[in-house]
Amino acid sequence: MNRKQMLVVWVILIVLALSLVGCGSTAAPEATASVSESASVEEATVEAPEGSDEPQGSIRYLTYPWSALPDEMLARFTEETGIEVEQEVLGYEELNTKVTTSSAAQIAPADVFATYIVPLAGHVAAEFIEPIDDCLPEETKQDVLGIDVFRFDDQLMGVPTYYDVAVLLYNKSHLEQAGITKVPETFDELYDASIKIKEAGISQYPLIMPLAAQPGTAGRWQLLSLIFSGEPLFDEDLQPQFTSPDSGGYKAMQFIVDSLGVIIDPAMVEVDNTVQGDPFFAGDASFLITGIGQLSNADDPETSKVVDQVSAALVPGSDATRSAALNFYLDGLAVSKFTSNKEAACQFINWWLDPENAKEIFTEIQVVPTSEEALRQLVDEEQFPGGDLVFEQSAYGLPVFATGMPAWFDQWETDAASHVNQVA
Repeated sequence: MNRKQMLVVWVILIVLALSLVGCGSTAAPEATASVSESASVEEATVEAPEGSDEPQGSIRYLTYPWSALPDEMLARFTEETGIEVEQEVLGYEELNTKVTTSSAAQIAPADVFATYIVPLAGHVAAEFIEPIDDCLPEETKQDVLGIDVFRFDDQLMGVPTYYDVAVLLYNKSHLEQAGITKVPETFDELYDASIKIKEAGISQYPLIMPLAAQPGTAGRWQLLSLIFSGEPLFDEDLQPQFTSPDSGGYKAMQFIVDSLGVIIDPAMVEVDNTVQGDPFFAGDASFLITGIGQLSNADDPETSKVVDQVSAALVPGSDATRSAALNFYLDGLAVSKFTSNKEAACQFINWWLDPENAKEIFTEIQVVPTSEEALRQLVDEEQFPGGDLVFEQSAYGLPVFATGMPAWFDQWETDAASHVNQVA
């Protein structure tokens, strides 16, 4: 898609947003999208990392907080391989910015680093990533769920390590109190159930929906769009299929407009995506579409007030499809093009993907394995909340793009989140 085509797409989206605002029953808050801006390469000051002359027997691992390994596991990796690991933990934006600025200066931000498929697409396009096809044995490649999503031009540019497919979490107690005997299977049923719960005085805003100008908001709109259409948002020529009133994208936006201030809290337009589920775990909301890994948090008395009250089901569908799942929102690991320790970095990746290690990582930090063998073992051993639902939901995976992820997806998602936020 060239610049002119992209401009046309956003003009259409702006018109769509403005037309839908007129359909809303509540006044739109005066707000502008707060999109974080990464430092430009010209403005960035990049210092060479300490230990740049480090031996092959050590690596630097840069990670998001949720993928940080306990010291005990890192020590065991060192004991088993002889490779020491220096772990650095940064927030999502900070890590992705460091990868960009360091790599632009041809300095490895780390030997191996945590990544997310969205920024990875841009980093691959900028030639910051080292292909790792030669890193993994064939049996490992066959075992990893979603691995093809990390292929660009038939080259494996990373490997997924966190498989957290979204499902519907619901408060069983709220449904019982409202006399609801059937878990909603469509978004129409979800809306009606939310109204019953609201009218019964159980929850003022039963449905949690991220609406801040952050990537999670775009992801939720994309999921709803797939549900209402059953087809990709972009065709094989990267042309949008979400702009006409009968499209899934339009219907998804209409659902948000109709629900806001009725079953969705208007405050969601300003709530950080990372904490938007808090009302659900506090017992104040009834429905939450989120990663299945969050089911374990619902039964943790340290993080939840709804212990033993929450269950999971398929994400509700529509007339077009029984359900849907975004089939590419995966965290993983990538190797810097500028590392001098590729072999050691590959050993770290293979160690992580080993089924027994992947199971231990899940136990320690709740990172759902992408090793199908490990995940099935956890399900069979009844150690994975939700059980076979993770595989059932995965079967409904649908692509946003008919042909692979383009390099501009990261920017497009940021813009899409801004537009959804403006509608709200």
